[in-house]
Amino acid sequence: MGYETRQQDLAVSVILEGLSRNDLEIYLGGWYPVQTDMVEPLVADGKVEKVVSNISGANSGLVVPQYVYDAGVTTVAELAAHYDQFDGEIQGIEAGTGINEAILNAIDNDLAGLGDWQLRESSTSAMLAQAEQKWLTRSG
Repeated sequence: MGYETRQQDLAVSVILEGLSRNDLEIYLGGWYPVQTDMVEPLVADGKVEKVVSNISGANSGLVVPQYVYDAGVTTVAELAAHYDQFDGEIQGIEAGTGINEAILNAIDNDLAGLGDWQLRESSTSAMLAQAEQKWLTRSG
């Protein structure tokens, strides 16, 4: 189509700020409803525009590898019983994302026994690398 493109791996807060200042032109990863509180004020102020939904029915939440699920951790409520196995840590993605905010809220309000847990915010890439390292350590 003749457009010169460049892809950047940025935190959601940085992306939304860039969009509102016209430093960025498009963001393909808006997750609703977890990013509603971040995006809707910018829409209301006319700083960004939602164009189209490109994925429907997607979920956002905590996940565990299959071997952890098979060992009995099948819900968030079951994490508390396995605190030591997870070192009380949840590996998060970019700071300021809706899912991280939901996890922090669960920790702050001790929902599902998560009150003593810590969220390690980093990046999606780092979270996936951490998960892969845990898998390799376990299977190697």
